[in-house]
Amino acid sequence: MNVEGAKDALYHFANPKNQETMALGSGGFAPPSLEVSDTIYSPLQLELLEDISNNTVWAFNYDLATEPKKSELGLISSLNSLSSLTPMNFY
Repeated sequence: MNVEGAKDALYHFANPKNQETMALGSGGFAPPSLEVSDTIYSPLQLELLEDISNNTVWAFNYDLATEPKKSELGLISSLNSLSSLTPMNFY
C-alpha cells in the first residue's frame, strides 16, 4: 500500500484549481472546495445548483440509497433523458 502516494493524490484532488479543472472537464458541478467560483458553471449548472440549495433534502447517492430494481429503472430513465442532450442544447 502506498500511503504517501495516496496522500499526495488527495492533496492534488483537493486543490481548488484542480477541482475547477475536473468540474469543467467532466461537466460536473459543485466541487467540495468553497474556493471554486460559481462563474465556471454554465447557466444550466447554475440553475441546478440553485434548485439543490433551495431543497431541504438532496439525494446525490440515488443509486446507492435505492432498492436495486428501482435504482436500475431510475438510472436508465436518467440516462435516456441525458442521451437527448447535445452540446448545443445543454448550454
